[in-house]
Amino acid sequence: MGKSKLQIPKVCPQCGNTFLAKTVKTVYCCRTCTLLAQSERLKRERKQKALNKIKKAGTEYITIPQALKLFATTRSTIRRMIATHRIAVRKLSPRKTFVCIQSLEALFP
Repeated sequence: MGKSKLQIPKVCPQCGNTFLAKTVKTVYCCRTCTLLAQSERLKRERKQKALNKIKKAGTEYITIPQALKLFATTRSTIRRMIATHRIAVRKLSPRKTFVCIQSLEALFP
């Protein structure tokens, strides 16, 4: 089989560089950009699956460790937002704090 002489100028959606694609289906400029885009897509899918599971259960509030896993942030950021009243909170005891999913989704889209 011969090589393709087709060269289509495209822009990589991951890094923004222009490149010459050798096939019509080529989307990314290099393997690194492809892997980065794939990992971001998988993270979004995992987050959406977890959110769907929580919403199916019918809960409006989740624990702080669950919020850390879903929204990929730090404990100190969540605590700071609780202290500044940017996140709706329910405290059952000094050790059990639940945060509102809707307010977290608004802050971390």
